[in-house]
Amino acid sequence: MFAAFLVPAFVALAAPARSAVILAVDFTLPGGLVEPGFQGFFVANAINGTVSSTFGANTVTLLAGTQAHNPDGTAGRDRANPLDSASFTYGDLMRDLVTRFDSGGNGQPPRTSFTISGLQPNGLYTFQVFSLDYPNNNNSVSTWYDMTPAVPFAIGSITNLTNTIPTSNDQFSTTGPIVADAAGMVNIGSTFTAGAGQLNGFILSDRVPEPGSAALTVVAAIAMMRRRRKG
Repeated sequence: MFAAFLVPAFVALAAPARSAVILAVDFTLPGGLVEPGFQGFFVANAINGTVSSTFGANTVTLLAGTQAHNPDGTAGRDRANPLDSASFTYGDLMRDLVTRFDSGGNGQPPRTSFTISGLQPNGLYTFQVFSLDYPNNNNSVSTWYDMTPAVPFAIGSITNLTNTIPTSNDQFSTTGPIVADAAGMVNIGSTFTAGAGQLNGFILSDRVPEPGSAALTVVAAIAMMRRRRKG
C-alpha cells in the first residue's frame, strides 16, 4: 500500500510546476485593443496624473512621472505595431503602451512606477513585465525592480529594439519573483537609460514551489511517517 502511494506521488511531482495567473493587464488608450486573456487599463493620450484601475479585488495604481525625463505625468500611446506574426501573437499587447510614469533615469536609482494592491500579505508571486516602444529609443534598456524589500531587488532588464517584430511573446519581457508587503501590496519600480519609459502590460501569478522542492517535502513527510510506524 505504501509503494502504491509512493509511485503516483513522485510521478505527479515530476510534472512541471504551474502557477495560476492572478492578474494580466494590458495598458492601452481608451477604446484601444486589449490582448485576449488580459484586462484593459485605459490611459488617455494626454497629460494625466497618477491613475488607478480596479480589477476585482486588485487595484493597479500607475504613478505619475516626477523626474526630468518624464515630468508631465502618465500618458497612453498606440504605435500601431508590432502586429501578430507567426508564433508572435501578442500584437494587441505590444502595439500600445503607457509612458511618462515615475521611474529612475539613466544612472539613477529606481523609483516606484506602479503598485498592485489587494494581494495576500507577505505573499510570494511571479511577475512578468512587457516593455517595447516600437518606433522609439532604440537600444534603450529598462530594468525592473521589486521595491518592497529594504534594498530593491532587480527582476530583470529589457532592451528596446525599434522597428522589430518579436519572434515570440516573451521576447520583450522579463520575469522574476516578487513579494507583497504586510498590507498585501506589491511595488514595482524601474529605470530607463533613455526616453520617458514604456510599459505595455504585465502578468502576475501565484508562485509555486519547484518540483524538486516539493519532492523533498514529500520525502521528509514519508520518512517521518515511517519512524512513527516503527515507534
